[in-house]
Amino acid sequence: MAVPTKIQQTVRADAGVYAGARHHEELEPAATFVAPPHPWGALVTACLALFLIAVNTTAINTAVSAIADDLTISSTTLGWALNAYLLAVAAFVVLGGQLGDVLGRKRIFIIGIALYTLAAVVVASSGSAAQLIAGRALQGTGAAILMPATMAILHDAFPKEKQGLVLGIWGAVGGVAFAVGPLIGGFFTDALSWRWVWWSNVPVAVIALVLAGPMLRGLAGRKRSVRFDVAGIVLLAVGLFTAILALQQGSRWGWTSPLLLAMVAVAAITLTGFVLVELRVKAPLVHLRLLRDAVFTAGNIGTFVNAIALIGILFFFNLYAQSSVLLDYSALLAGVALLPFGMGIFVASLVSGRLTPEASS
Repeated sequence: MAVPTKIQQTVRADAGVYAGARHHEELEPAATFVAPPHPWGALVTACLALFLIAVNTTAINTAVSAIADDLTISSTTLGWALNAYLLAVAAFVVLGGQLGDVLGRKRIFIIGIALYTLAAVVVASSGSAAQLIAGRALQGTGAAILMPATMAILHDAFPKEKQGLVLGIWGAVGGVAFAVGPLIGGFFTDALSWRWVWWSNVPVAVIALVLAGPMLRGLAGRKRSVRFDVAGIVLLAVGLFTAILALQQGSRWGWTSPLLLAMVAVAAITLTGFVLVELRVKAPLVHLRLLRDAVFTAGNIGTFVNAIALIGILFFFNLYAQSSVLLDYSALLAGVALLPFGMGIFVASLVSGRLTPEASS
């Protein structure tokens, strides 16, 4: 009877381990990755949100003259309508990525698109420069939360061998949105009102919210091992905000003025402190060691340079093209004139996505 007893003990032990494992899974379901049932639906949902963000980033440029005339604001104040958006994105985009890890992909996607839509309503109903700038800052915060979520969703929804293709599609959608954004802005500005550049966001956002329920279920939930890097968040937000503010206001304040030098000093101190903190914490906001990868670093530098050129060209070209003493283009015609530039972004994104698997193999 010794052998049967030993077998029975082993079976009971195995059953106990299995039951314990099942109990553990029930306690922490979010720690287990479950492949989403609709990966291509997740792609459509993520790209829809990306399209919304990218269109609004560029569409405002063909509406700037109409906004200035309607609200009777100066070019300097109008510049803050663009700068507030960019400052919010720069300050919070890295935090947006960590929020997805802490709260879960689906939840942060819904929060981000809801915030972005609320901000669009604030901008569309603006009766003053203050409301316009506040709405744009809020919209930038929503974009900062939403943008990392769209990439993270694709990372979780597709296997590694399809990542290059999917990210290529993601980048191409962004390229198309950047290309047609000025055209859409010009159309609404000429046909209806500049306000419809933002009112038109609402139905698109509602569609994305409706799709998020069924298409994003099964994505990774919150990661219990990840905690907020509070020190990193504060240092990076303050550092980026003061650095960009100094660059934007240098011509007004004077490049050697005490206020500008104070902004530069704050930026240098906080960004240096950020680097030192990130090298020591267990769950850093930014994994600085990734910068040792030459390809990764080059890609980030290229994206940085491209973003500066893109935003600068769109803003100043539209002021030039729509000026009554220069080209005197309508908002729609200015958007059409920018199409070749945007289509170049679209083609480059699509091609680079297809090359990614070859480069990584």
